[in-house]
Amino acid sequence: MKTTLLLQILAICLTTPCFAQLDTIFYDANWSICTKNQASYFRPPPIEKDKGYWVIDHYISGEKQMEAFSLKPSEDTFDGFVTYYYKNGNVQQTVTFKNNLLQGARKDYYLNGRLKDHSIYDKGKRNGLWISYYENSNISETGNYSNDEREGYWKEFHPNGKLKAEGVYIKGKKIGDWKMYFYDGENNN
Repeated sequence: MKTTLLLQILAICLTTPCFAQLDTIFYDANWSICTKNQASYFRPPPIEKDKGYWVIDHYISGEKQMEAFSLKPSEDTFDGFVTYYYKNGNVQQTVTFKNNLLQGARKDYYLNGRLKDHSIYDKGKRNGLWISYYENSNISETGNYSNDEREGYWKEFHPNGKLKAEGVYIKGKKIGDWKMYFYDGENNN
């Protein structure tokens, strides 16, 4: 009798974690797990797909907040394309992961849907061309990253599209004299 009861308790304890993953998880504004009453976001059970799991998070009001492919059902181990959304349904960010590291293009968008910035990642670090834009779609700044640091020749622009500054970065630090320009594009050096 005691052995049977012990086996039943053991079976319940061992299977509870498996069933717990089938419940909707609620998160507060800081993405900490919480109760439904305190939640800003929720995640329904992930859908098993292609040797992984399709994960979709929602704002508590029901709008989609994020969708991604994860290698694990109970944690964010992303592999592939991930899209984040604003509450109005517009895309906030698109990014690609490989083995849970950023890999390839990452694009951020303004609430109105216009491109905010574009960067390239390699093994989790920014490497390559970076371009950021004002909300009016004019370029704000452009340059390259190497190993997550600004590197080489960079340009900054005024919101009207005129050149604001230009110069060189080495390992993330401005080097030498930078040329500065007034709002009308005239050199102020």
